[in-house]
Amino acid sequence: MYYFLIWLLVFMIVLFVSVLIIRQAMKPTVKTMQSQKNFIAAVSHELKTPLAVLLSTADAIESSPDCTPNIKNDLSLIETEVTRMARLIQDLLLLSSIDAGNWMFHKSKINVDTLLINLYEKFEIICQKRAIALQIKMPEECFPPLFSDEDRISQIISIFLDNAISYSPEHSSILLEASIKKNNLAISIIDHGTGISGEDKKHIFDRFYRCDKSRTKKDHYGLGLSIANELVSLLNGKIYLNDTPGGGCTFTVAIPWSIAE
Repeated sequence: MYYFLIWLLVFMIVLFVSVLIIRQAMKPTVKTMQSQKNFIAAVSHELKTPLAVLLSTADAIESSPDCTPNIKNDLSLIETEVTRMARLIQDLLLLSSIDAGNWMFHKSKINVDTLLINLYEKFEIICQKRAIALQIKMPEECFPPLFSDEDRISQIISIFLDNAISYSPEHSSILLEASIKKNNLAISIIDHGTGISGEDKKHIFDRFYRCDKSRTKKDHYGLGLSIANELVSLLNGKIYLNDTPGGGCTFTVAIPWSIAE
């Protein structure tokens, strides 16, 4: 017992010293990472104003009676690229806010049926332009009110729908399905596109990771799925990824059902 107590005391001392050393060694790394996050947040915030000015100036030039068709084509290209940059900045600011722990949810009672139908109508127009059939499947009975952040849930579903559309070929179909499973709101986005390989599945929620290694799809930066994953986690939910029978992939978002604060 005497030797055991000595051994235990030595072990505790070594453990305590090791923790102090590790903490001290990690300080420069933590400081550098925090500086990088602050830098990204600051730069992203400062870029919002000049991008807005560029967009408004392009609109003003395009509205001018002296604007020729060639100039309008160039302005259209400018507007497209500035809009892409603005979207990237918005995503970076959101992630920086989450990393800093400053993200706040604004919860209220949500009419799930209305939310899903509005999203369906919004993305149906986009799908029609790309010759993709968008379908929606919900229970015959209306969903009970859900107490959560409507904007964030809408953003999460939009990310998965946008991702499904981008990787689906013409004349394919996408299904938006919703149900209540095990006291969770389960929303599935089922596509019949290119699918995701086993290796890509390991990194699909990593920031800036893209399955398209050639990066030919310029409408994606590799941040959408990571943002969805962060938001779902903050809502205490989970994301499941499965292969769609016949090809494609199925993302299912499960959010705990809450009817009161």
